[in-house]
Amino acid sequence: MSGEPAPAAGDFPLKIHTENCGDCVFCVSVCPFEALKSDEKTKKVQLDKEKCKLCGLCYTSCPAGQIDVAYYDKGKLLDRLERTMGGNDAKTLVLACRGSEPRREAIVAELGSDRFIELTLPCVGRLPMAFFLAAAEKGIEKIAIFSCEEDYCRFKKGATAIGNTVTGASVLLSDMGYPEDIITLKRGAHRVIPDTENRCISCGNCVTMCPYQGVKLDSGAAKFDMALCKGCGICVAECPKMCLELQGSESVKIAKEIADFSSVAGGPKVISFVCSWSEFTALDLADLTPNLKLVPLPCAGRVEMVDILSALLNGIDGVLVVTCLDGECKQEKSGDKHARRYEEKLRTHLKSVGISERVAVISASPKQMGRFKEGLEQFTAHIGNLGRLKLSDRQREALTIFKSVCMDVRIRWLFAREKEILEKGNAYGEKVPAETWSRFVEEALADRLIQHSILHHARERPMSPAELAKLVGLDPPVVLRHLIDLKRRNLIFMRHQHGQQLFTARSEG
Repeated sequence: MSGEPAPAAGDFPLKIHTENCGDCVFCVSVCPFEALKSDEKTKKVQLDKEKCKLCGLCYTSCPAGQIDVAYYDKGKLLDRLERTMGGNDAKTLVLACRGSEPRREAIVAELGSDRFIELTLPCVGRLPMAFFLAAAEKGIEKIAIFSCEEDYCRFKKGATAIGNTVTGASVLLSDMGYPEDIITLKRGAHRVIPDTENRCISCGNCVTMCPYQGVKLDSGAAKFDMALCKGCGICVAECPKMCLELQGSESVKIAKEIADFSSVAGGPKVISFVCSWSEFTALDLADLTPNLKLVPLPCAGRVEMVDILSALLNGIDGVLVVTCLDGECKQEKSGDKHARRYEEKLRTHLKSVGISERVAVISASPKQMGRFKEGLEQFTAHIGNLGRLKLSDRQREALTIFKSVCMDVRIRWLFAREKEILEKGNAYGEKVPAETWSRFVEEALADRLIQHSILHHARERPMSPAELAKLVGLDPPVVLRHLIDLKRRNLIFMRHQHGQQLFTARSEG
């Protein structure tokens, strides 16, 4: 979608014209977050900006049209529809909620056609009835709405609101002579896809990290209650065996987006993993420049270090992660903290490689208009000043090895348990000082870096302990100790040749 003009920075994105308010308090009754209340003395509606989530339901409900919302109001959406129809003879309009937007292939399968105009909104519940009437008048013959399931809606009442709006709009359009089925509504949700029966090791990471208590260990495997899953993807990022996926944000899809963007000519190139709720117009900026790629995610907690390292190894010059503001995360206030904790660990290693300035995390909020765009412009300018990322052989090797470490089952388990250990203590209930835990993790990480460095070199050809010791810069007895552990774990095998022990790493596949 093309960029939507935003109001002036500093203005709050929602305004109630109380001087013309009819005191009906419809807006108060529909607000899911109790951000609106009627003053007992003046009978005027008051807005609590801290509680407001900018869902837009009050805007939709106001019969007098005395509420302005900065994002995706009827006028802007109709302007965008007109512009799109001007260069497109499609007569089908697809309206999708950002939280449950199906893949294009699924939309095509549902409609039986690939000719449609698509508009994606933070919540389709903010669409007023008048929008549907105006769209039909402009020549739209079919309106397909893809909404979240009612108990999945990030704005609590948005999915219910669109159901009521569709019912009313369908009756009105039918009375005006339009087909009764001009509007269709389909509900969905992006939830975790487990492969726990074959690969789960019962580590309990997903149980510990799920913000919704939607997982439990049962008979040696994780069991998910899909009714509780809200599709944050945190469990996916925390799974040591990488046996979980998230609909709409599958690892293979993210990897493809990275690979496709890396093949784009020009640069310097910036890829940004953006929480879909951190800034409502963020995803509209995606086509401003060919050297910028925005990857929307249901939560910054879905970001993995592996994806960031893949981007750098694929020749992308800068990686930006965009989270919600502290306290505003829609995933039980967990996603932004998860992303920042992992970014700190990654930054430490990237600093040793000499490229830590290529990765950054910023926070944004739809309440603070312009904050995302400003942060994005600053980072892209910063990467522009740095120029293209030209990895030396040493840097590429170091990043490749660290990426392998980030896929190591033990390291992934250890990283994921940090929050629980520091807050609740160890298995015996003993509090672990942050310094002690940090030192323990550093030692474990250093140990795994050595082993994955050995595996990296031993994949090239069979090597002796002395050869491997020279390549990794350690004494042969130290390397031999690690070789014994790797062999015990079946990650490397040994054979004798001309009276010499040679070691070869097993294939990664």
